[in-house]
Amino acid sequence: YVTTGSTYDDVNAAHPSTNTNDYDQYSMVKYDAFTLAKLGKWTAPPAPTGDPDFGSSPILFDATINTAKVPMVGACNKDGYFYALRADTMQLVWKRQVGTAEIPGEVACLTGGVWDGSRLFVAGNTTKIGTKTFAGSVRRLNPATGAVVWALGLNANPLGSGTVNRNG
Repeated sequence: YVTTGSTYDDVNAAHPSTNTNDYDQYSMVKYDAFTLAKLGKWTAPPAPTGDPDFGSSPILFDATINTAKVPMVGACNKDGYFYALRADTMQLVWKRQVGTAEIPGEVACLTGGVWDGSRLFVAGNTTKIGTKTFAGSVRRLNPATGAVVWALGLNANPLGSGTVNRNG
């Protein structure tokens, strides 16, 4: 699984969202691990502002949906949303806004998620928690629905991938 950015020459040809075009930008793409044959993709919806490609690497996690364990893949897009897909079908299951779209993509949602085997943590850039605006945040999300379990506001935009340590 990979997430993709954008190119300048083909931006208009790649949007609106489609699974039938020749371009893979703005997408989460599934490849065969042995042959690298493309097995599927999901393209993010068009965003009215910002730099609407993926700035984070995808994360694999599991969700219990209708009592079944479902392999999932998700990533934060620079439009401020974390998108969660079924890893087998590449179909969108849920999305959660964790930040804001920014015209300069380098300050958008760029942080990969963290999965510790049962809990999903996602960071984001500028966001509101309750009525207060923060420069960044970390949220624990329900892996099956994207519902916020808890949210912590930060004084800076977290960049790069987070980690989970032995202290939990």
